[in-house]
Amino acid sequence: MTYRIPYSAKGKGIAEYSNEVPSHRRRQVGNREEVKRSSYYHQERVKSSAEDFSAPPPKRITAPEMDITYLIEENQLTLMGRLTNPAAQRLWSLIPWLSNRWNLKGKAIGSDLGNECFQFIFEFEEDIAKVLENRPYHFDQWMVILQRWEPVISSNFPSLIPFWVELQGLPKHFSKQQLICKIGQELGEVLSHEISPSTTKIRVLLNGLEPLTKETVVEFSDGQEALVTLDYKTLKKHCHHCQRLTHEVDKYPGLGQEKALTTLPALGSPAKLLAKSKSSEINHAAYKAHSRENPSAPAKSLNSRRDQYYNNRRAEDRDLSRSQPLKKLWMNFGK
Repeated sequence: MTYRIPYSAKGKGIAEYSNEVPSHRRRQVGNREEVKRSSYYHQERVKSSAEDFSAPPPKRITAPEMDITYLIEENQLTLMGRLTNPAAQRLWSLIPWLSNRWNLKGKAIGSDLGNECFQFIFEFEEDIAKVLENRPYHFDQWMVILQRWEPVISSNFPSLIPFWVELQGLPKHFSKQQLICKIGQELGEVLSHEISPSTTKIRVLLNGLEPLTKETVVEFSDGQEALVTLDYKTLKKHCHHCQRLTHEVDKYPGLGQEKALTTLPALGSPAKLLAKSKSSEINHAAYKAHSRENPSAPAKSLNSRRDQYYNNRRAEDRDLSRSQPLKKLWMNFGK
């Protein structure tokens, strides 16, 4: 429906209501006539349809007062698990793989809980204690977090994973329980420790969702310092850049920009590319002058030289076009 102004009423502010579509908005398509939609009308229609079919906000529900004592008792033999890298680990394959590896006395029923988490319900206490004692576990070369169920409400549960950590670089005459336990407390909860003439190790329960600490500096009372390297035993794939268990180093955010900057010198600096461009212009002018001075040169030799010249020009143009986005990225990265 439109408001059409008759020719006799133009300029007088008089509008006539009409259901007829103007001719400039109609076009013939086959045996039928189609009305052309203006871009504004199309945008408004898309906008209204997006609003009509947008996802509703989550509803907030207040939980009533309930007695959950018996549910807590029923879940005492439940083990919670989490994948560290869901993109590489298949949960449907992990559950039977773990239950077959454990060699338990009773049954362990596993199920997928969603959000990259799973659970196992055991029959006997000794089975769940055996599984927890043999941690950490890994699947498809990535670590798996296993933790006993607790009546908590947290999106980061489960998150704890134990590691045996060997202290490398600690002076031999300082391999005392007080010092190594203090180092372990900075990492997480100390479960046990071992001191031998050859190695010094601590078993630490730490947060598997946080980056691992690979080095620590120990300061002594006389002002001296020692750099101690932490070697995590049975640690599988992880990011060697940020030390997280959740992705590989090529998935680290911002690493693509760093690789692009490292490849920029290989293509040549902007000054060198500009010099190439100027030299090609000089060669082009010299070629034109040579053609004017020797009009009787054989056509075949001139064509071959011309083809070789333009092939070189195209190669230089490709180098220049490839370097422009990297040059822009390098300038933005330096800001």
